Amino acid sequence: PYSMAFTEPDLLVYVQEGTLFGQRFDWRAGRLIGGPFPVADTVRYFRSTGGAAYATSAGGTLAVTPPST
Repeated sequence: PYSMAFTEPDLLVYVQEGTLFGQRFDWRAGRLIGGPFPVADTVRYFRSTGGAAYATSAGGTLAVTPPST
């Protein structure tokens, strides 16, 4: 995945083929915890660049833009 971000308290998020996934991350151990899980099924995704239309905040808020219709 090209578009990846971190949101508090311990979640890495990334988009793969238009689906936003999350996976827990243990900063002390420097490793992922468990498996990835879908956070949003439809996120605007730009296949040519690997970018996606979502944003995270330091407080843990996550915003996504749905695909254009």
